[in-house]
Amino acid sequence: MIIPFFYGVNAYSQIVRVDDFGLDSPVKYSARDSIVMDVPAQIIRLYGNADVKYEEINLSADLIEIDIEKSEVQATYSTDSLGNKIGKPFFTDGTEEVTCDAMRYNFKSEKAIIQEVRTQQADGYIHMEFSKRLPNEEIHFKNGKYTTCDKENPHYHFQLSKAIVIPGKRIVTGPIHMRILNIPMPIAFPFSFLPNSDTRKHGLILPSFSLAGNYGSGLENLGYYFPINNKLENYVYGTVYTSGRWAVSDQLNYNNKYKYSGTVKLGFEHLQGFFYEESIANNYTVYWNHSQATKAHPSLRFGANIDFRSNNDASQTIEIIPENVFNTAFNSAINLNKSWKLDQFSGTWSGKLSLQQNSETENFVMELPSFNLSVNRFDLGVLRKNKIGKKWYENIAITYTASSLNRVTVNDSVASAGLRNADLSFIADNSTSGIKQHVVVQTNLKPKSGWFNFNLNTTYDENWNFQSIENYWNPLNQSVDTNFMNGFKTARSVSFSGSLNTNLYGYLKTNFANKLKFRHVMTPNISFTYRPDIGEYQLIQIDTAGNTGYFSPFSASLYNEQAKGASGLINYSLANILEMKKLDKADTINNTFKSFKLIDRFNISGSYDLLRDSLNLSNFIFSMQTTPIKMFSIQAGWTLNPYAYSNETGITNSNYAWNNAQGIGRVTSANFAVNGRYGTKRTKSDTLRNLKNSVFNINFQYNINYSRNSNGIVQQDTFGLTHTIRVNGDLELWKLWSFDYDIMTDLMTLLSNPNPSVRIGVKRELHCWETSLSFTKTNNFFAPMLDDDNNTSPNYVIRFKINIKASMFNAFLPELTPRIPQTWYTTE
Repeated sequence: MIIPFFYGVNAYSQIVRVDDFGLDSPVKYSARDSIVMDVPAQIIRLYGNADVKYEEINLSADLIEIDIEKSEVQATYSTDSLGNKIGKPFFTDGTEEVTCDAMRYNFKSEKAIIQEVRTQQADGYIHMEFSKRLPNEEIHFKNGKYTTCDKENPHYHFQLSKAIVIPGKRIVTGPIHMRILNIPMPIAFPFSFLPNSDTRKHGLILPSFSLAGNYGSGLENLGYYFPINNKLENYVYGTVYTSGRWAVSDQLNYNNKYKYSGTVKLGFEHLQGFFYEESIANNYTVYWNHSQATKAHPSLRFGANIDFRSNNDASQTIEIIPENVFNTAFNSAINLNKSWKLDQFSGTWSGKLSLQQNSETENFVMELPSFNLSVNRFDLGVLRKNKIGKKWYENIAITYTASSLNRVTVNDSVASAGLRNADLSFIADNSTSGIKQHVVVQTNLKPKSGWFNFNLNTTYDENWNFQSIENYWNPLNQSVDTNFMNGFKTARSVSFSGSLNTNLYGYLKTNFANKLKFRHVMTPNISFTYRPDIGEYQLIQIDTAGNTGYFSPFSASLYNEQAKGASGLINYSLANILEMKKLDKADTINNTFKSFKLIDRFNISGSYDLLRDSLNLSNFIFSMQTTPIKMFSIQAGWTLNPYAYSNETGITNSNYAWNNAQGIGRVTSANFAVNGRYGTKRTKSDTLRNLKNSVFNINFQYNINYSRNSNGIVQQDTFGLTHTIRVNGDLELWKLWSFDYDIMTDLMTLLSNPNPSVRIGVKRELHCWETSLSFTKTNNFFAPMLDDDNNTSPNYVIRFKINIKASMFNAFLPELTPRIPQTWYTTE
């Protein structure tokens, strides 16, 4: 007996309950078009937008058949008049979702057979031709695809021969290879463990492919990711080129929330030109960055920033074109700071261990260690018990600092040899140490008129050195000899100064149509400093003629003493700013004005020493800057010597130039620079994607430098001219294609010896992946660079990279830096 049920337009909302399935809960079902029950066969057929619910299980499809006797349900799709599939089965069980062509599910055994299934597992999507679902929710299937693209025909996928899906853990596969736009890629593995969890998993980090001239082709930064726990994660990277160069590194990121975070990275680089070359250079790198959270401790703070290179050279690295190739200094430091407060006094205490590497001087400079104590500014009324009223001495303020330092300056080759041989004697042999104390007493006197400020200062310095020298005339050698001595020796200095400064304003209004207004701001400053001669200079014979000279015992010490002799220095400076305002023609109602700076800065400075016996007046120093239009700025500076000089030798004498018919003096140095920039602006209607700043930018630089020097024999003038142009920017060619460029060259040599620096990149983007190709070069295309052994080395590099844009392929840990690279192959 077949009993049909026909409903109207609202039939989909009516539900028939059946409780005789022999299950723990009733099965609820409904359909839009019709429900047909075959009573003898115990089968119910649902047509049109059918839906079946059982506990947390929900199945919807265009055609569903329920077998009451077997406790099974089958579902499939139907086709429209054009043959398109409509109403594909959609199965959900808790958070698990499955879309397929056909499926059969048993309510009692919780097993299912599924054909042409597409299911989401975590952030990934699995396409299966034939699969079985087990009661423990595992899925076994053959001939499938794995991807993070949510399209029915994904832009990329991993082709799977067979696999097992373990929900919330992993996907175990057999042979696997990658396809992009269904084109096989040269990426394949005999088996894999793919991620299937929101938690972090072990995984392989995709490398970049590079083609770099004589270095050959290579893989850069092929890595593996190890999530240790919620506070620790580790990366291992490797780079290899066909020429024989290779490098490995290990990076550990740590983060203790609200307390501290940091990164430790150890690296080793094997630098070699080709496999057949015997010369080998190895380089070790150590990087450590540690930062303490602001609220971790109210008064104690610890930090570290270590950047160590064993070869002391940024250009000697595994990178073909190093990003920091012009960096000649590497600084490392470990700091500990403590804030303190004692009654009415407060300040800071700090200790530091540091290393400064310099590839130009080829020196290591180490501070082992340094300490600093500072007392915050306080006035003389700090200990006053009766705070009613204000005494005159409360306008006098005092600051105090004390520092101690042990500095080691040694050649990098000596330091490297000592570290390799565990011989640290070079530290004691090349160290200088001392203690410096600095006290400043100052007051600010401001008259009631408020027209100017007057400051008085007294400065006292006390230097304690533990190394010094002794110079003496050796009558046997007829020369000045020097003895280096270890021992405590002191030096001190004191100075008294006062300064006066104010602001002067000048205004000019015109009666022109645009009602021009001008404002001139002048800031004059004059100060006087007296420093008595209380140094420890020694007067000794310096030649066979019996002439004498002064030598300081602290010239080789950590803290040098002041220059010989007393000084009474008058310093002066005048700063100028010129502004213009004109009526805004666009605003005809409010009559507002637009403001422009005609001269951003025009400064004059110098000094006069009252206590010198000659050449009391210093050079006049001029500097200026102006921005005539928004895209251009002009800077200029020059130094004027006011004294007369010899036209033959250039030697200066004590007469003023204007008294010797030589004008107001001579320009000894000058510089002039023009900087320009022009770029298109992005408007609100722009729909271009991946634009960093604007569609394009043009940077222009033009520099002139001039200097005049004298060697006592002949006057020497030097003149340098450089003008550099740079063009960079980004441009989206089509919807999914973007182009970026950065070109820089010197216009002086562009025609005779073209050697521009070029970086060009192209990127293709889809919603689930992106690929990029970049070309970078320096110097001339046809003239490779030469290394120290006169061997050619490449001046270009080509990089190709594919990135999958999915959070599951990012080993992500909140608040850890740097951001984790993209990974795609994972395993526990």
